[in-house]
Amino acid sequence: MPNTKKHTMSTPTKRDYYEVLGVSKQADAKQIKDAFRELAMRYHPDRNKEAGAEERFKEIAEAYAILSDPEKKRQYDLQGFEGVSSFTPDDLFGGINFEDVFGFFGDPFERLFGRHRFYQRKQRGDDIELLIDVPLSKIMSGGSEKIQVARQEQCEFCHGSGIIIEKPCSQCLGTGLLTKEKIIEVVIPPGVEDGTILRVARQGRVVSEGDGPPGDLLVIVQTAKDPHFQRSGADLFYSTSIPVYDAVLGTKIRVPTLGDDVIVKVASGTKAQTSLRVKGKGLPKFQHSGYGDLFVVIDLQIPENLKSEEKKLYEELRTLAQDKDPSKTSWFSRLTDNI
Repeated sequence: MPNTKKHTMSTPTKRDYYEVLGVSKQADAKQIKDAFRELAMRYHPDRNKEAGAEERFKEIAEAYAILSDPEKKRQYDLQGFEGVSSFTPDDLFGGINFEDVFGFFGDPFERLFGRHRFYQRKQRGDDIELLIDVPLSKIMSGGSEKIQVARQEQCEFCHGSGIIIEKPCSQCLGTGLLTKEKIIEVVIPPGVEDGTILRVARQGRVVSEGDGPPGDLLVIVQTAKDPHFQRSGADLFYSTSIPVYDAVLGTKIRVPTLGDDVIVKVASGTKAQTSLRVKGKGLPKFQHSGYGDLFVVIDLQIPENLKSEEKKLYEELRTLAQDKDPSKTSWFSRLTDNI
């Protein structure tokens, strides 16, 4: 029987896969393959008999198996070792043609990892997709988020057979499966973008027949509506309104952020729908360094139900504006015409 023991991918002593191969995160497929071939030939167990060479070779092979597969690489870039923690040796190496790399040295992975090249992978359960709303505060900081999932599990009364003493199981009604609510923690990366899929290994549906592994839970991230901010990538937008006289004379306003409030200067003569940029007060840039910006969108408060004294002051201002250039009607005149 083939060895399908789970190949643990998340020990505390593990090195970053890019570091193992000596390539950057921007390396293309050819650079990754070339780096792997050079290191693998150096530490191949049929060539290198030094102490520690075999373990080094395993480390190199594991890194290549992840980084050479676009989907595995995406999950690793997104979630680190946790994103690729569920793969068996066959999951890792089953689709790689190592003869192309090693030639006459052959494939060492059956001996080292228990992989059988012609082993037929067991049928796995279907994946479950779940859309979750993540608040901006969690997207800002990252961290664990608890979600409730309804998933089928093997009936513990009949052990999945659907039968108890030749009669249908009364608990699962002969299906062998029970639907249960389960609380699962998923790690939210800082700055995660809308539509990002977070994979939680083996928390999907179980197979109806056989002993294949469950599918995965695919958590699709969506930014929850926020009472203060709107989001566009790593940038945030905050709308506020100020009195007309503050727009004319200039002022300073207090603006909330996802951290401490900031004071923003509004220049004199600011027009409606002006955006004032507060650098670095947005969200973390997903999978990049730095932060987005906060844009404060200014609207004007048009006064209503003026007292006679207030109306007189506005009329005096309009007269002054017209006296400066009688041939033109200023924006302030057009404004006061509607008051």
